Amino acid sequence: MRLTNKHAVVTGAGQGIGQALAKAVAREGAAVTCVDKRPDTAEETAAAIRAAGGKAIATTADTTRLADVEAALKKAVAAFGNVNVLIANAGGSAGKRCAFLDLTTELWNDMLERNLTGAFHTGLAFGRHMAANGGGSIVFTSSIIAEFAGANMVHYGASKGGVKMLMRGMALELAQHKVRVNAIAPGAIVTPANVNLITVPDIKAKMEANTPLGTLGEPDQLAGAVIYLASDEASYTTGTTITVDGGLTLT
Repeated sequence: MRLTNKHAVVTGAGQGIGQALAKAVAREGAAVTCVDKRPDTAEETAAAIRAAGGKAIATTADTTRLADVEAALKKAVAAFGNVNVLIANAGGSAGKRCAFLDLTTELWNDMLERNLTGAFHTGLAFGRHMAANGGGSIVFTSSIIAEFAGANMVHYGASKGGVKMLMRGMALELAQHKVRVNAIAPGAIVTPANVNLITVPDIKAKMEANTPLGTLGEPDQLAGAVIYLASDEASYTTGTTITVDGGLTLT
């Protein structure tokens, strides 16, 4: 129960990685505010946590709008008090792969808004809150595509590379306020958003062959790294990224 007496906010908590992380921090004792663009999926996650004996509420926010993030923060504080853990997970590629020479300004802007601007808004609102209330831990979801280039994913890689540097800059500036800022970099994790792509037999076989541990990952396999970074066990850890990819970036 490494997060007992903590209040964690998880964005993108309605499905996939965010849902798994929300449930994981609840199992470690945190009260959880589940934030998602879709009110129905956010409530499904919160209801599952409550059914398992945890404490959770759901709220809706589009992280590309700062006002939405600030409203979600206000609702979270009203429910469970000050927030001391933020898991800024909302984002993703949404399956919008595209060759670089075919990219449009609309695709580029959409990807940066979803991943980088959304992370900025979330980090800004919750960073201000934590700095004013004794500190806390912020964990961003980056990607291994922030570490090496991926075909047809220049816009996604640029957005996640931006998240990595946002995290590092925030870690440097917020350390004086006792706010730690870190990230995880997932590899090939099967989620509802990508299952129809990466489980296609030929693609799945190629990715497994390139992964030293030999399998695709599941959202639950990210939980250990996030719980560590969110907990007091990581009290001397800030500005770092933990890669959880089965060794894919070794190849």
